[in-house]
Amino acid sequence: MRSPASYQRGYFTLFDVFEWVGLILGGFLGGKYGYASFGYAGGFVGILVGGVIGFIICRLPFAFAMLMMNRDLKTSSSQRLRERLHKGEYYIAHHLVARLLARGDDLSDEIPLFLEWMKAETDFCRRCGWISLKLVVPETRPCIDEYDPMESIEKCRECVAKITEELNLEKKTKSECRDVSV
Repeated sequence: MRSPASYQRGYFTLFDVFEWVGLILGGFLGGKYGYASFGYAGGFVGILVGGVIGFIICRLPFAFAMLMMNRDLKTSSSQRLRERLHKGEYYIAHHLVARLLARGDDLSDEIPLFLEWMKAETDFCRRCGWISLKLVVPETRPCIDEYDPMESIEKCRECVAKITEELNLEKKTKSECRDVSV
């Protein structure tokens, strides 16, 4: 089973394992303590309370990792953030793009990179490119909204060709998406 957060992201991480372990272990321990102290009703309440507390506690590693990553991104120069985009760190591209946009950087020259990611072999890379493109081109465009990174590679590439045509871009390859175990 996947946690609700992993359904939104589309992949399952070690942090999701922590969440489930916390939920199950917290529920078990809460139920055991509640039953021993207050009988069946206490056991039921203990399962609920213990599960929630376990989930929250085991969510802390994710919160800490996000805090550390955001601190690193905040202290990095714009040039360093762009280098990270071009090194193929597509899996955090939305964070990199959001940080650059918050600084007021113009990312229109990065659109061909995001389009290349949207034509990648893996749906995860295509999704990262699509999200990044939507951040850089916020106005509603039918061709971008119609794009679905979960479709077949051929259909995604056809859609990227339409997007390229609509945005009047020349086809440039800046970086390729490399698979990264997540």
